[in-house]
Amino acid sequence: MIKDEEFIRIASHMKQRYGIDLYQKKVIVNGRLENYIKRGGWKTFDEFMNAVENDKSGNQEKMLVNFLTTNHTYFMREFEHFDFFKNQVLPWLRQKEAAKRDLRIWCGAASSGEEPYMIAMVLADFFGMEKDKWDTKVLATDISTKVLQKAMAGIYTDEQLKNIPEHWKKRFFHKLAGGTQHHSPCVAKIS
Repeated sequence: MIKDEEFIRIASHMKQRYGIDLYQKKVIVNGRLENYIKRGGWKTFDEFMNAVENDKSGNQEKMLVNFLTTNHTYFMREFEHFDFFKNQVLPWLRQKEAAKRDLRIWCGAASSGEEPYMIAMVLADFFGMEKDKWDTKVLATDISTKVLQKAMAGIYTDEQLKNIPEHWKKRFFHKLAGGTQHHSPCVAKIS
């Protein structure tokens, strides 16, 4: 079981380095790390944190972040934000960037890719026939390398795509064997 001072050390580390506030989540931190720490041969959470802080390769830091980040997402989540983006933000950007026709959008918490792909589909819909005249890019980043790998693969099950309008499914996805769908690489690149 994690000691209070060990928990504060981990929570402080995550807050200072990543802006993630875990101070009210002692049970979650303990639950997500305890077995990994035991399997790794560390006797205490402090020993593990010493390894994290002294690991020049950064692999233990990545493991810590992957264990302690929550990546809950799905297609069409909070669609009113995308609606606002399409109806308010994009018309303003179209006017502002009309001379250059260059548009970059950053999705800072991309998780497993649903949000950046949604942004890319909204962009494609908004620009329509003009899309080829615009240089649009969506940069998707996340501090969890584990979920970012899923985003880069862009493979989603039928269940994950259930809320997407049929015309988007037909336009932006194609079926793979085994009931999965793959996001069209021509819509967005996650890197």
